Amino acid sequence: MKYIMFKSDSGKKFPIIFPDEIPHSFISKAILEIEVLKGIELEVYSAGFVEGLVVGHTTGKSTTLEVESNIEDAQVITTYPYLHGF
Repeated sequence: MKYIMFKSDSGKKFPIIFPDEIPHSFISKAILEIEVLKGIELEVYSAGFVEGLVVGHTTGKSTTLEVESNIEDAQVITTYPYLHGF
């Protein structure tokens, strides 16, 4: 599985997890163009790959977005349902 971590102007992080067959750049473009998010300033914070049901660690980088995974991404992804990106 792949992921992209978006970051809002308030510092909140939003993980998006998706299948390996879809390029990071396709998902990034789609999320940034969603009409519902038009009032929220988002940027690509990091991207890479996840392994397992509980994300123990993130690895690699997105070549299409030219960003690497960050060490704290696994914690944000795993705890997102509870902490909502903070």
